[in-house]
Amino acid sequence: YTTIQAAINAACPRDTIEVYSGPYNEHVVVNKTLTLQGIDTGSGLPVVNAGGSGYAITISADGCTVEGFEARNSGSAWPCAGIHVTSKGNIISDNTASKNKWDGISLNNSNGNMISDNTLTNNGASGIYLQSSNNNAIENNTATGNGHNGIKLSPCQNNTISANIASHNNAWGIYLVQSSDNTVWDNAANDNGQTGIFIEDNSNYNIINDNTASSNDENGINLDSSSNNNISSNDATDNSESGIRLDSASGNTISDNTASGNGIAGIWLASSSSNAILG
Repeated sequence: YTTIQAAINAACPRDTIEVYSGPYNEHVVVNKTLTLQGIDTGSGLPVVNAGGSGYAITISADGCTVEGFEARNSGSAWPCAGIHVTSKGNIISDNTASKNKWDGISLNNSNGNMISDNTLTNNGASGIYLQSSNNNAIENNTATGNGHNGIKLSPCQNNTISANIASHNNAWGIYLVQSSDNTVWDNAANDNGQTGIFIEDNSNYNIINDNTASSNDENGINLDSSSNNNISSNDATDNSESGIRLDSASGNTISDNTASGNGIAGIWLASSSSNAILG
């Protein structure tokens, strides 16, 4: 086949399509349950180039696997992305999504996916962006050098964000807005242009533990207008402002964290009440 899309169109559900190294200047739509496997034949991952518009790869069928691709040069406004997912139960792993004008990987109303071991660098907005997407696992990804955030959720529930590197982004490393009941653990959110882990706007009942949020230009961890979160056993050191900051936040538990060497305060509470500061 001369294009990836031609192979997809000819395939039967549950087929595996192998794609070899080379440039593929097209918009790929995976609209049936398939395994799309990129094969490095010696000159790097196969590169899907969106040509500056839309999405490089769209996954619209449930239960797909997409591995081993580089997705780049997607369009310049949300929801454009290198890899865009609108279905459920997919595996997206070992891909590189870089130099996209908006997001690297985006999920929109997409549940139950595994997003793992991807590299998301130098994208215009977020490395990984979840919009109204629940019960996903975001694991072992590297989201660095992005124009806005490493990883963003808005509004999302019951996702696990673990063992990711979300550092050196222009704004926030990990950003939750109107997102509740998520677990954020064992991530590195360092050296970001604003805050390492930012949780705001009625993001409640999240567990934030065992993360490193250090050397950020503002705060290590910031809770704003959010309640009943558990912030425990994090390393929030050497940030320009505070290690952990609460703004208009109530009913949160802050325990067993390390917050030393910060420019203003270890733990700062502003207009916040009924929080438990322990250990």
